[in-house]
Amino acid sequence: MISTSAETLISVAILSEIRSRLGHGSDDFIVAVGERIGAACSFDFNGGLEPFTVAMNDIWAELGFGMVSMSMERGGLLIRHQLPHQGQDSSVWRDTLPLLVEGVYRSWFHHFSTHGTLSRISSSGSELEFIFSE
Repeated sequence: MISTSAETLISVAILSEIRSRLGHGSDDFIVAVGERIGAACSFDFNGGLEPFTVAMNDIWAELGFGMVSMSMERGGLLIRHQLPHQGQDSSVWRDTLPLLVEGVYRSWFHHFSTHGTLSRISSSGSELEFIFSE
């Protein structure tokens, strides 16, 4: 079995190589990878914002991708995602983790509502904000 640290090293190396070869052209690819992660980490919930948030945070904690808080605002669902502290490979994760997270959200929200639109409205430091509206 490959250790978790080896898996992380391999993942960082692959992401770094993709970014170096494709530059910002790799953004769509990395979002698509996030969508696949989201499909693999699908979940059900019994309705309501709080159980939805708890279900997401359980998955985010398992992945080590941060945590989310959500509220109804601005005519839609405001999603605030706090990214985790970034370690020694911060440049790769700083550029790619927000794209992976966006892809996961796109997958989840498409699963629960095929009519809505998810838009990233801000990205500053360790916090991402999205709005989902139908």
